[in-house]
Amino acid sequence: MSQAREAEVERVLDELQEAFPGSSVSLLTRTGTLYAGRAPADVNRETFAAMMAVLHGASETGTAELGEELVAAELRLKSGAVFVVGAGKKMLLCVHFKDAAALDAARSKLATAATRLAALF
Repeated sequence: MSQAREAEVERVLDELQEAFPGSSVSLLTRTGTLYAGRAPADVNRETFAAMMAVLHGASETGTAELGEELVAAELRLKSGAVFVVGAGKKMLLCVHFKDAAALDAARSKLATAATRLAALF
């Protein structure tokens, strides 16, 4: 990864981390590798990255069968939420929110961040 691209990836992820304190912000490859950022503290990083990529990929396939294009995959948890959105053809932006209500206010900022990241890959 070039130094300029690496710096921009870190900048985007840091901005999101600052905007959503207590959340885990990560950039994943579509094949399920944690590329940058961090997974939630109490999970296996590799398993989390792989399962979020599978979740997004399965959602893309399922929505294609409906003749639709996937915008993002969301998981609503008892007290939190996970949001996974494509960041270009190679990457996924994944955010785990400890408070599900934070996701509702975050969608626009996450879409903008995903567009910025997509331009890098």
